[in-house]
Amino acid sequence: MTYARWGRLGLALALLALALQAARLAMHKGFSIDEFQYAHAAWLVSKGQVPYRDFFEVHFPLLYQGLAPLFWLMGDAPRDVLALRLAMLVPLAGTCVSVAVLNRREGRVSMWLAPVLLLALTPFTRFATEIRPDALACALFLGGLAAVSVRPGTRTLGFVAGLLFAAALWSSQKVLFYGGLVGVVLAVDIVWRRGRGAALVAWPGAFLAGAGVGLAAVAASLTVTGAPHS
Repeated sequence: MTYARWGRLGLALALLALALQAARLAMHKGFSIDEFQYAHAAWLVSKGQVPYRDFFEVHFPLLYQGLAPLFWLMGDAPRDVLALRLAMLVPLAGTCVSVAVLNRREGRVSMWLAPVLLLALTPFTRFATEIRPDALACALFLGGLAAVSVRPGTRTLGFVAGLLFAAALWSSQKVLFYGGLVGVVLAVDIVWRRGRGAALVAWPGAFLAGAGVGLAAVAASLTVTGAPHS
């Protein structure tokens, strides 16, 4: 076996070890007060209550809407909050895949090293394994960037990228702070290079369609529930 293969094997084993550590952390570390607030909001949604209309909420509610079905399946015993923690490993896995895709052009070593370094960051892993809107928003945002970065791009990837960016925004308004500049750069690039070469977004029409579908779904949900008028 060559040194390169040994290196990739070592990175794969390190990634596996860190992934297991993240799962153990999610299931055994103590809960913060914020997590109980988010879990309670998801429980309220599972009972048919609507954020902003039926209960006060300062965050965007995609996380609550995504976790609510778990209460339908399991009931609402206090110990079932661990299932919410387990569910947060899904966006964490998505984040790891996204950073790997974003670094694949730098070679296989960089592609494998990216999620290893990410999971090795204690502050990140600590919060990413908690019940938090920011963890979901980060995963969706990086997923959108990964879809945009794939070359050659396709209409499907463009649509998915736009949809993921819209979903990230509906997960947390903080996306506007770290993603707003990215959105401006993408928009300026689309306009500036229109018809004169490959833009950062390979299929702008599909990208805008995906973002439009996501935002339209949010607008329809708010309109049907009457939340903005509460």
